[in-house]
Amino acid sequence: MGVSNSESNNVEFYLSDEFGDSSILPINNYTKKITIETTTLDKEIDKIKKKIKLIKIEAEGFEPEILQGLKKNLNYADYITIDCGFERGINQESTIAECSNYLIKNNFKMIDFNAPRIVTLFKNLDI
Repeated sequence: MGVSNSESNNVEFYLSDEFGDSSILPINNYTKKITIETTTLDKEIDKIKKKIKLIKIEAEGFEPEILQGLKKNLNYADYITIDCGFERGINQESTIAECSNYLIKNNFKMIDFNAPRIVTLFKNLDI
């Protein structure tokens, strides 16, 4: 099962066994494609209904879609860390702008940044 912005969709998942960079997005040099179901972070947090200290998102470029599936339960997380490196799709783009804009709009503040990997740490200002 994968995490996305929608649940129960059957999506193609591109496996890359050699490099460990499998993704829902099409990638170069994948070994094979399989079909998986998806869920959202909102749906998974609904199951536990507890505050979460830290959510770590590292999804080989699919980070914006995962964040889009975290709307109603966004305030359950104290911190969110995201690997926004150059891994998105065939063009290997970064997701930092889209992820940062989403979280800043939702009252999170970037409190740490690590380069060159482009890993960010955001704090929920409502908590």
